[in-house]
Amino acid sequence: MGEHDVVGYTYLQEYQDTGYIRIVIVAPHARRRGVGRALMEVVAERLRGRGINSWCLNVRPNNHAACALYTQMGMKVQYPSTVLRVPWTALAAVPAGSATVRELLPARDRMVEVEFDLPRGQLGHVRASGRQVLEAVREPNQEPAGVTVFNSTFASAFPFRVGDIEAVGPLLGAIRLLVPDHEFVTVVADDDARLVAMLTAAGALIKDEILHLYGRL
Repeated sequence: MGEHDVVGYTYLQEYQDTGYIRIVIVAPHARRRGVGRALMEVVAERLRGRGINSWCLNVRPNNHAACALYTQMGMKVQYPSTVLRVPWTALAAVPAGSATVRELLPARDRMVEVEFDLPRGQLGHVRASGRQVLEAVREPNQEPAGVTVFNSTFASAFPFRVGDIEAVGPLLGAIRLLVPDHEFVTVVADDDARLVAMLTAAGALIKDEILHLYGRL
């Protein structure tokens, strides 16, 4: 390796009290030389300096070296997530549901984050980045039934969380209207075997399995 070779990088999103590490990449020729640990240590120092007291990330369970490093850094598996490709033809087999879907207003962010166990400030952050935040509510009291963040660039819904199965069909239907020319949407189901079973029974394909790790700083 040369003196100025780039051997790794990371991408971090900072919320109000959580740092979400989205990417950690180490060049193949530089692996097992402490680069990943060095990147994580820099991230931890930055977050602590900004008064952020927790961090999280996603990793494939078969990435044993990365899992070992993150565990050594104090992270633990919080839940598994399933990545599904949901073709629009599957909607016919998903219950229509009675929930109402609408754009999530910033004033409701905190309530929805608490309801669906999301990091404080995440929804405002993704909204500011240009992604669409949709919520499903139960009438007539407007109680949260589901929430998703839709990325039109990749036709993906992540996170996609529902407390009420009646929210699944309406949320998917609302997403379909946003990308009428796309044949499918990618949905990430966090720790929700019921949702995975519903979607696969309707014709969705499981594309990946990941683990969500969380730790205190």
